[in-house]
Amino acid sequence: MPIYVFRVANHKSSNLSWPKECRDADQAQAHAAHVAAELAQDSSYHGCHVEVTDEAGQAISRVAVQKPSA
Repeated sequence: MPIYVFRVANHKSSNLSWPKECRDADQAQAHAAHVAAELAQDSSYHGCHVEVTDEAGQAISRVAVQKPSA
């Protein structure tokens, strides 16, 4: 399986990144959305993004971390 790199952008912990094997770009996008939803529970992450790149370093996705709707 390909390895994708996930990175939290625009946060004080700007070096927060990790690799993860995913079946394809769709699964990587879904994982980024899940991570963004989890991070949204902490208000310090609001306004950040979870960025995804593939093994070649090409941008795949960018998911906003937003305040959860009530």
